[in-house]
Amino acid sequence: MNAGVIYVATGEKYVLEACKSATRLKEVMPSIPITFFTDKEILSKAFEKVEIIEPFHKRSKIPCLVKSPYEQTLYLDSDTYVTDDLSELFQLLDRFDIALVQSPCGEKYEIKGIPDCFPEFNSGVILYKKTSKVYDLFRTWKTLYERDLLNSEQLVKPQEGCLQDQATFKEAIYYSELRIATLPPEYNCSINNPGRLLGKVKILQGRHPSFPSLARKMNKKLGERVHIRQSETKMMIVHRKRYFPWRLKLERLRDSLKKRGLINTISHIASNKIFPHLFPIRKSPNRK
Repeated sequence: MNAGVIYVATGEKYVLEACKSATRLKEVMPSIPITFFTDKEILSKAFEKVEIIEPFHKRSKIPCLVKSPYEQTLYLDSDTYVTDDLSELFQLLDRFDIALVQSPCGEKYEIKGIPDCFPEFNSGVILYKKTSKVYDLFRTWKTLYERDLLNSEQLVKPQEGCLQDQATFKEAIYYSELRIATLPPEYNCSINNPGRLLGKVKILQGRHPSFPSLARKMNKKLGERVHIRQSETKMMIVHRKRYFPWRLKLERLRDSLKKRGLINTISHIASNKIFPHLFPIRKSPNRK
C-alpha cells in the first residue's frame, strides 16, 4: 500500500508549525512517509520529501492536494497534533473515496441549491485516495474558491486576512459523486470549539502551548464527555455523570418541595424520579 501524509504551509510561522506537527507524527508513526509542500528550503528529518511551491494564496493547500505522491493520502493542517497511530484510517479507503470530520462550528451562510441539512466538513484533516473523481473534486474546489475571492465580504476571516475555504469545499463535495466517510470528532478535535467525545482523541487541531499535557488530559478518562476551552491554557472536560449540574438539581429539589411538600418529595427521590444519577435503581438479576 502506497500511503503517506502531506502538509502544505507557507510563511515562517506556519512552516515551523508544520515541522513540529510532522515531528510529532513521526514519533507515533515512524514508518509513515511525509511530504511537505512549502515556499522555502527546510532541513527536517520528519520529511522524506520537500517540494517548493509558489504560494497560490494563504490557502495554498487546495492546488497541492492533487500533487500528492501517494496512492492514499492523509492531509494534515499545520496546527494539528497527532496523539496516536493513525494506520486504521487508510483501511477506509478500501470502501470510500474520501473521509472527513464534520465541522463542529461552521460559518452561517447559504449556498444556492444546497439544503441547509447538508453539513460543512472541516478541511484541516482530509483522507483521500488518488482517483480521477477525487482530483476532479479538488480542481472544482480550487475553481469555486477563486470565484469567491472576487466576492468574499461575508466569508473572509479578518484575523487571517483570507477567505475561509470550507464553504466552497462544501459546495464542491455536494455536487461530487464521491463515496464519503464521515469520521468521528476524535480524528479532528477542534480545541477552540466546544465538542462531544466518546473514544480516544487521535488528532487535536488548534493552537495550544502544551499539546502533550492537553492530550493527556483529554484522554485521561474515556467515555462520553464534552470539552470546553476556557482560556489559552485551560480546557474543561465534563463527563456525562456531571452533565446535570448541582444548581439544576437544587432547583428541581426546590420546585418539588413547593409542588409536593417534604414527604412526597422524599418519596420521589427514593423512587429515583428527581435525581436518577444519585439514586440509581439496581434491579435484581432475576427480575425482568
